[in-house]
Amino acid sequence: MNIYIDESGSINNTLDKNSDFIITLVVPTNKKKLEYTYKRFVSNNYKILKKLDKTNKMFFNN
Repeated sequence: MNIYIDESGSINNTLDKNSDFIITLVVPTNKKKLEYTYKRFVSNNYKILKKLDKTNKMFFNN
């Protein structure tokens, strides 16, 4: 079984600046479909994602 976990936000002393903290768990029932859907999302949104990736963490191999 594969479980994918992602978190977004901050739980430190900056709570007054950002009060949102989100944890997401995805347990796919069809791994191939998840891979296809992810690749399709990235492909369809590549320009926007590339623009948002200011520290080159998402596309470190360009």
